[in-house]
Amino acid sequence: NYHDNDVYVRGGVLNIENYVISIIAVVLVIAISQAVLPEGKTKKTAKVVFRFILLISIIAPIFSNKLNFDWQYKRTDIQIDTSVVQSINNERIRLTQENCKSLLKKEGIVAQEIVVKTECLENDFLINGITVIFDKSRIFDENEHININRKTKRLLSEYLSLSEEVIVCEWH
Repeated sequence: NYHDNDVYVRGGVLNIENYVISIIAVVLVIAISQAVLPEGKTKKTAKVVFRFILLISIIAPIFSNKLNFDWQYKRTDIQIDTSVVQSINNERIRLTQENCKSLLKKEGIVAQEIVVKTECLENDFLINGITVIFDKSRIFDENEHININRKTKRLLSEYLSLSEEVIVCEWH
């Protein structure tokens, strides 16, 4: 059984707690040994040997299994709740529709409905197009809808940084 504190090393598992305890134990043994050794050449030689032992005990797990550095830390798979992502994207669409309607209304253009066409990628939310639906019963002049179409496309393309070609005006 693997635990949360395990680090996977090719060929085995290194438990971090045991690893740290081992290093602390080696440090304590070295400290006590240095304290009891007499001063002189023996102590200086022992210090070199102790440092080498400490170094080996620290890096030994890394070099286990014939110098293989292929460490794999235990991963925690992150699962994205698609319903949350969908909810966020739906809210983005709703706000975009609302903001577009408000922008047009400020300019005296009343849209019956705005449909936002989107593409939701892994880390991005792209608007592919906008369809603005107008009520044709509100048009009194035959050519008025042409001016409204042009103005709507210009306003929304500037606001959403889209080309006018992906903005469609429909009259129902």
